[in-house]
Amino acid sequence: GMAEFTSGILKYDAMAGNGPRLAGVGAPGAELVPGILAGDSRNGRATSFKLAFEPGSLPGSGVGVSGHFGQVRGYAAVSTHLQVARIRQDIYAAELYYIGDKPEFLAEVYRFQDKGLSGAVVGPSHGATAYYIQLSYGFGKNGAWRPYLRQEALSRRDDDALFSVLGFKPYHSWIAGVK
Repeated sequence: GMAEFTSGILKYDAMAGNGPRLAGVGAPGAELVPGILAGDSRNGRATSFKLAFEPGSLPGSGVGVSGHFGQVRGYAAVSTHLQVARIRQDIYAAELYYIGDKPEFLAEVYRFQDKGLSGAVVGPSHGATAYYIQLSYGFGKNGAWRPYLRQEALSRRDDDALFSVLGFKPYHSWIAGVK
């Protein structure tokens, strides 16, 4: 939803539903399947929210925060019904953006807190952080050509309950392109 004020627009969303499931634990190529695709397979439930404010004094800009809280249940590669892990995951995020006809600035940061609750990944809570910052400038009619420069990174501990199972490695990269 949204609420308009003299100073700008407040946008808000909330969700409650199925949590994601982790498929293929113990095999190469384990993957996280979103709750909407996993169906109601008795996975843990999840809740999330998002708040964003777009000031009227700078159209196209905004700042926001969001969170996602739930459990991820992991199932063995040999059977889609054999639960081998249960992970509590909390995700906190913040965003800052300006989307204009020519210049564009996008930035998001995510903080993941993963705690193995049962099965193959029992252990203390660990955090991971991911972010990106992207700058672009539009050329041509309505900014049809938009070269961009993006920096992104993921940092995590080697024993993180979820990222280690998925095989995500820490990284830092620069990306340039045209969209």
